[in-house]
Amino acid sequence: MTNPSVWANRMDRATLQENLDRLSRTMRDCALRQGFTDPSPEHSLTAQCIADDMPLSNGASASNFASIVDSGSLLCQNRLPTARDPAEGPTTEAIMGTGNCVFLFAAPFRYPSTECGFLFKRTLEDANRDKGAASPFDSGAIDKVYKRPNPARFLSEHELPIPEHRELLRESLERLFEDPWHYVEGEAPRCVSHFGLEGGDARRYTHEVRILDKVSVKNNLEAVFLVRGRAAEPKIEKYLEWCEDSDVHYEEISTPRRGEFRAIKRACERYIRRKLEA
Repeated sequence: MTNPSVWANRMDRATLQENLDRLSRTMRDCALRQGFTDPSPEHSLTAQCIADDMPLSNGASASNFASIVDSGSLLCQNRLPTARDPAEGPTTEAIMGTGNCVFLFAAPFRYPSTECGFLFKRTLEDANRDKGAASPFDSGAIDKVYKRPNPARFLSEHELPIPEHRELLRESLERLFEDPWHYVEGEAPRCVSHFGLEGGDARRYTHEVRILDKVSVKNNLEAVFLVRGRAAEPKIEKYLEWCEDSDVHYEEISTPRRGEFRAIKRACERYIRRKLEA
């Protein structure tokens, strides 16, 4: 069963704020039950810095990267051509009601198929506060990995306003992570998810941001990463020249093919840490 109108029910910022307040209480209760002590001032300051200024990432394959550069935007699934066989049934996005959204993570790259990717400034959330929402986990995994009986409803109950979701991210980094940098590095928190999710990978506790329709790959752009040789087309070279002229950081990473994701992920993590510690 698809949920084409589910997004419309999530645009009430008052409801999203109620979700945020409820999940914040749940998270604090989880920390208390686990016996976690109050964080040190240094720990809290690091958590605040990471939560406030964490960029938004979007990873892609080399072929998709070329298409994105050609179009000038990240496009929602509903805007993309598809050759999907109807016999395969609805997509996860159709089930979740998020087919009209662009997906980003408030974290370094998380998808293992990433060969190229973009980092956007957190100001992208401010510019789209009435056209987007967040969740404290990867929404697609609710259907594909955790098999919740009503995934769209579960998502709506955990959907948060942007950029205010960063308040919950800060509290999570403060109370649930032994070191706030563990979130950046993809290391799990000290306790089982207070959302009732277990297993999976780092996307289980990574904040996802969804923005309606499309996101320009020039506005609010902070950095571009790509594996050397994976996107050697003239239009991409021209795009990278634009990045250099516009003071957008970019890195071309040389690595054996089998280690591409690890290499680009680590490069992204190093960049974010340098930026946040500056």
